[in-house]
Amino acid sequence: MKSAFRYLMFAAALLSPAGMNAVQAADAQMPLVVATPREPSITTSTFETTGMSRVNGQSGTVLHVNATKPGLHAVLLRLEPHKHVMPLSHPGSRFATILSGTFYVAVDDTYDATKLKALPPGRIYAEPA
Repeated sequence: MKSAFRYLMFAAALLSPAGMNAVQAADAQMPLVVATPREPSITTSTFETTGMSRVNGQSGTVLHVNATKPGLHAVLLRLEPHKHVMPLSHPGSRFATILSGTFYVAVDDTYDATKLKALPPGRIYAEPA
């Protein structure tokens, strides 16, 4: 990989009936949040934040709702250049918008650099559950 993404916005929703009910409940309680990546963190960032893969040089900020519970949530994910996140899986769907840098992604059970596709800023990535 020539470079890695710096800012990545994750919005994930569980698509099961229970997950959809949680999304509706979350929407009913959803506060208005208007923020930019340069503004102070809305919540404390830790490796336990949903969306974090525990890679050194990675940090995240929960932007919407409690990302540790089912339902719609958004996480601003930052990864230093040239960092790799090895193959992993998620229990729910994932949606990403690349805000800055280039995000290289491949979908497979093992890491294979020849399968990586470059996603520049403005591109989206969607991964079903």
